[in-house]
Amino acid sequence: MKRSKRRLYAIILASFSLTAATLVAPVSIALADDSEPITVEELADSSPQQQRWLSEPNSRIALNPSHSQTDDTRIKADNSLDTFYYINQEKKRADGVIRNGLTRSEAPVHGPSVYDEGDESPLLSDLFTEDSADLWETSPGTGNGAKLTVAEDGGHIVLPEGTEWGSVSRNVVMDNSSKPILLVSVANTTGKWALKVRPEGGGDVLIQDDTSATGTFAYDLSRYDIASGNAAVKLFSTASGETTVRALSIHARPDFSDNFSDLSAWKTNVSSNNGAVLAASPTGLGATLTSTSGRGFGAVARTFTVDLSASPVLTIAVDNLSAGSQWAMKLSDPETSKDFATIQNDTPESGFFSYNLASLTGLTGEQTFDIKLFSTKTPVPTSATFTLLSFHHANNWIETPTTNFNSTWNPQSLDWTATFTEAGSYTTRDLFVDDNTISRLVEAQQLKEGSPTLYGDVARIVSWDADAKVLVNQKDGYTQAIAFPQTATLLFYDDPGKALGGTGGSAIPTPTTGTWLAVLPSNTDSAIGLGYAPGQSSDHITAAAQSAQGGADVSVVRQALEDRTAEWNDYLARVPSVGSFDLRTVSDEGVTPEQTRQLYYRAFVNIKQTVVPPQPESGISHYQVATGKAATYNGGSSRNRASASWDSLLGIQYLAYTEEDIAWDSLIGMMADVEADGALNGESLPSRKAQTAWMLYSTTGNQETLAEIYPAIKSHMKWSSEHLAWNIHSHYPGGGVNAADERDAEFVVSLIVDLDYAANIAEVLGKTDDQANYVALQKTLISQYKEWFFMPDGRAVQYLWTSRPDATYEQRKGIVNYVNTGLLVPDLSTDQVDALMERFNEEYDPNRQFAGTASDALKAPDAQFIAYGLIESGHTSVAQTYLEAVLRDVVRTHAFSEVYQEGPNGAEPISRGEAPTTFGMAQVIDNIWILNGYRSDRGTPTFVHFPDSKGGVHNLTYLGKPLSIDLADGHVTLSGEATSLPGICESFPVEEGASVELPTSCARVTLSSDTTKAGEKVTVRAEKLPSSADGVIELHSTPKTVATIHTTDSGTVEEEVTIPADTKVGNHTVMVKVGKVSGSIALEITAKTKDEEENVNPGTPPGESGGTTIGGDNNGSWSPSQEQKPGGVLAHTGSLITPFTIVVVVLLAVGGIGVVLRRIRQNSM
Repeated sequence: MKRSKRRLYAIILASFSLTAATLVAPVSIALADDSEPITVEELADSSPQQQRWLSEPNSRIALNPSHSQTDDTRIKADNSLDTFYYINQEKKRADGVIRNGLTRSEAPVHGPSVYDEGDESPLLSDLFTEDSADLWETSPGTGNGAKLTVAEDGGHIVLPEGTEWGSVSRNVVMDNSSKPILLVSVANTTGKWALKVRPEGGGDVLIQDDTSATGTFAYDLSRYDIASGNAAVKLFSTASGETTVRALSIHARPDFSDNFSDLSAWKTNVSSNNGAVLAASPTGLGATLTSTSGRGFGAVARTFTVDLSASPVLTIAVDNLSAGSQWAMKLSDPETSKDFATIQNDTPESGFFSYNLASLTGLTGEQTFDIKLFSTKTPVPTSATFTLLSFHHANNWIETPTTNFNSTWNPQSLDWTATFTEAGSYTTRDLFVDDNTISRLVEAQQLKEGSPTLYGDVARIVSWDADAKVLVNQKDGYTQAIAFPQTATLLFYDDPGKALGGTGGSAIPTPTTGTWLAVLPSNTDSAIGLGYAPGQSSDHITAAAQSAQGGADVSVVRQALEDRTAEWNDYLARVPSVGSFDLRTVSDEGVTPEQTRQLYYRAFVNIKQTVVPPQPESGISHYQVATGKAATYNGGSSRNRASASWDSLLGIQYLAYTEEDIAWDSLIGMMADVEADGALNGESLPSRKAQTAWMLYSTTGNQETLAEIYPAIKSHMKWSSEHLAWNIHSHYPGGGVNAADERDAEFVVSLIVDLDYAANIAEVLGKTDDQANYVALQKTLISQYKEWFFMPDGRAVQYLWTSRPDATYEQRKGIVNYVNTGLLVPDLSTDQVDALMERFNEEYDPNRQFAGTASDALKAPDAQFIAYGLIESGHTSVAQTYLEAVLRDVVRTHAFSEVYQEGPNGAEPISRGEAPTTFGMAQVIDNIWILNGYRSDRGTPTFVHFPDSKGGVHNLTYLGKPLSIDLADGHVTLSGEATSLPGICESFPVEEGASVELPTSCARVTLSSDTTKAGEKVTVRAEKLPSSADGVIELHSTPKTVATIHTTDSGTVEEEVTIPADTKVGNHTVMVKVGKVSGSIALEITAKTKDEEENVNPGTPPGESGGTTIGGDNNGSWSPSQEQKPGGVLAHTGSLITPFTIVVVVLLAVGGIGVVLRRIRQNSM
């Protein structure tokens, strides 16, 4: 038995049951009362798993975007704000744009140096400033005339010409019991350098012998024979060279320190290793990390257990980067090696760096984690040398909370509140003042002591207006301006580390300024504005500055917050509302209906916020529904770089329910990149283009735009049929096979399904030849699918390589979820469906996460096809469990991700890949709708009845008109303006396990008389028909055409018909059919009298009596009184009646079922 026949049989039975039920008794269902729309207040999320990104659909700016596919999602104690800015088809990232802190005094003139490793009172802390030249002298006895001179890059030890070596020295009082660490940072040497200490009354003690190594080095003086007391520290420059020293400090021992002399604790069996090796530096000081990977990066890691409340600061010394190399640092889970925090993004800078891990990650107390060091970039090999790593106390002027802080995500703002012990608390809110302006609003009335102190990083400063307090900087082709309150005290520093310490700030920017700092008043609200402009001309500078000033005006910002709140409340009111968020067949694992409800509405907020506006500087005049506006993906087609032609299409489909113009514009823009040969340049992905166009048309009714993009769809369908795999590389194990040789079941299935929608579009547009071609191409692909993706022994696989006909099952089997999309392919044999189910059941386990189907990877489009395929192949209860398990575990991840995966050993479910993305958003929406009885994937509303299911979806649109659906006890009730569309039935049953497309068999029909005799005339009136269209009037049971008709502009018809003289006495049905729309009404044929048999028949004047519409209450519901009289028997019209005839009549009566059967008939030809 072919699957299409099995599916046809199931639909016939479901249809017969539907009609039979309506012939027996009327059903009335009250619509569920619409609850109040959800508000932004209800969506506020203060949980630790909250999302932290935010945007507006007309803005180029995304707040707190991802840095990588394994990005940190933890809340930052300093509320550091990162941004993406979209310009020239690129996502330009800026980190640490603005941070929060508290100061309780004026900036110190002299403060702790980063080289003091957290010691508040070091014995010696010398940064080799101008004063240092007077403190260092030529060493007695070993000086050889050496002098110390000071420049911007540090202290220079200069030897007299012709002198091979010499030294300078400085006196200090040693305390080796409490302050034993001597740290020196050497920036450069043209020869070599050395370090000695000479205790008072003793000889020189060698600390560091001659070396050419540069970097930062720490020495524990307690290990040497050096008594506490007076001593001289002696710096040598040798080998006739000059040595530059950045800093020298003598301070307390940090909590932990590693000079990379013992590398045994560093491991390579970590993710991202890529063959990287950590080995002793050629100089013997420190260790060099080398990567030779063609992927451009490699990493090693070491596990640390640290009390981040006591020692929150990580300091690391980096030196000697090879040409073109960069380095980076992340924190990862020691067990899974999954990165959870990016501490330092790729940078070519060397030196001594400090990071407050508690502030950056939100972690406090004792924590165990891996520090993962990277050598990155090209050309390979790349290398970076590390000489010191330590954990220590934070000794900063700016306080950052480590425990008493919390954040809240809202659709309109990102809020943060921190309490600073006895000083009290203050709150900030980040929001969009307009599309080009961000503001951080500071509410400080609860602060009892100290001042809110905000600081942030800048790029190349181009102007500073001290009167207006506006700083303008530029990078990556755009302009950013920062406006400060007039009441703020401004300081400028070289980097955020120096700003934290507080020393060395200037009142105006300098050429080396990299960080601004604003001390704000504590007794009033204030705001800092960030303005943006897409260019770097004088006009762009002016525009950005004006925007920023608006963002620094508290009254403007307050009004903007009200506007954004109203905007998002209005949007949420337009989101389709759902009747039930319950899980009925799986353990909830702690997931509540309210959590699911929250994620559902956040999915719609995220879809709108992921919209990227036009970028005219790149020739882009259209919107993009990005794969993820805050995600890293940028591999789409030439004018849609942010939009993967798979992920983004799912987002477009659901955005159409709330923002149809943006949805259409995004699809137009994507299809505009289809080239002359039909290719959509960029990454080639499984086809969902025709489906998306059809769903947008079905949602909006916009046939004009559908026709506009149709040529690109037609061209792309042909190209897709010739490119049936990923275009980047093949998946043949071990490589060596061209991508062009690969056939991928995931791609083939997707195209088979997409061709259905292409045929729908062609039919609506009147392109019958194209429609026939799509049907023929689909039949060819189905035949090829059967040939390609089942092994000789019948097992289902994902891959075929034309150049590897001998490939084994193990090579070809692929990923189960991609294979099982084949469940949606029509016309498969029972054995083939069973083979697919066998692969499915290899992993399916209703008691595991994602029902056992995410051991490797679960993606939304595949999960959708699997669910639809399970439903359509009769595995309804399995489909319900699968949908609920996937939904539950997506909710548990709190993330909208590209990929979901089962957590190892019972751990929480994993989200990975690109994030946030439309895949995760679509997964949540689609599963919830299906579980509420509504399938949107077919475009035409389709209804599903799961066991014990109830609910419905309100506030949908169909063909541009509102539509609401209620489901209870296996009965669907429709409401809304869409029910006035031709033939729409407003109430009908759906059998358990059935998928029924919207019936269109409820045109309203009346008769001038509901009884008549053969040979007499009766007037048929009908409304709710397609306008200005041809049709017929038939007499049933066996259809006989009694009139051809043409409807009016308003979709009505009135026609006098003659009942055929040979019509048998009994109950008949008059059916009006116009295309796929029909309506019917009962007509009783009575026996003629003897006189009438002799042709004495006065007839019945039209209009003397009239029947009722097919729905007794005139609302399009099925009612038995119009189908047959109680106790009556349906007479036949000129032929014998058989059970099969009854079924056919029933199907004809339910005209909407023809929509379901059309695809099956096409695929069975």
